[in-house]
Amino acid sequence: TPLLVLLPGDPSPGFARAMPTATLMMGADGDAAPVIATARGLADGMPFGTFALLAWLLGFAWSLARLLLGWRAARRLARAARPAPMLERLVATELPPRTSLRLSNAIASPMVVGLRRPAILVPDALADGMPEATLRDILRHEIAHVRRRDLQVTLVQRLLLAFYWWSPLLRLIGSRLDLAREMACDERAARRSGARREYARSLLRGAAEAFARPGRVPLLASGIFGTRTALARRVESLLEIDAGSTTPAGARPALLACAFVFATGLGLALPPTPRLGHTAFEDNDDEASAAQAAARPCRCRSRARWRCPHG
Repeated sequence: TPLLVLLPGDPSPGFARAMPTATLMMGADGDAAPVIATARGLADGMPFGTFALLAWLLGFAWSLARLLLGWRAARRLARAARPAPMLERLVATELPPRTSLRLSNAIASPMVVGLRRPAILVPDALADGMPEATLRDILRHEIAHVRRRDLQVTLVQRLLLAFYWWSPLLRLIGSRLDLAREMACDERAARRSGARREYARSLLRGAAEAFARPGRVPLLASGIFGTRTALARRVESLLEIDAGSTTPAGARPALLACAFVFATGLGLALPPTPRLGHTAFEDNDDEASAAQAAARPCRCRSRARWRCPHG
């Protein structure tokens, strides 16, 4: 990763290259004038590793800025939403502590916002036009997000993707993780309702209403419907799995395998990663000091050169 270049170690040749020698122009009084870099210095002073590091920093800053804007957008939605006592009665016994249900006319589909105090936001049009059974199924899906702490997991995932913003493979893995979270919440909500087909119909009814209205889900919010392709896969999964199925027995081995692959990849990436090091900067400072000392005229009172103690 780009951050591995900051680990301690000897600097790599690209980073350890000495800084260009500066051209000193002497003034009339014998003092050194300001340093003027030569054209060769400008060409050699910025190796490829430095450019790569600067490019990564710019992409990382841009990703963090988008994440911050998503957090602010989710916070504004939560503050502008209104209480929904009717919806709270539908799932009064299932609502987690410190979680509120609210109505909003600024969103197109239900979502969960808020890390410390989660709020389930429901569009006005969906709350007014859907049967209670459909609303209950949709709310159970959002409650599953809260109980699983998916927003906290999403935050960690977005931060990791900000570090690796340049990797399309990790972005693909992130989208697969988003789909897996939605399918896990579907599984919980379907078990709670007791009828997978009815729950799948509730998803399709809610999605038909949400897709008819424009709207976007902030980066730090958990939406229910996502894209049409992902929704189709979720419905197919609900219809294929038996109602009495539980979490697959191979989940823990899969996690251990993922951890092993991650550790192996990190171990393979460490040796060839270049190091920025500190020796290069120290050598550059010493060379610059020596060059300035050589160009600085002697200030001894003795005018005879053979009497000068500094040579």
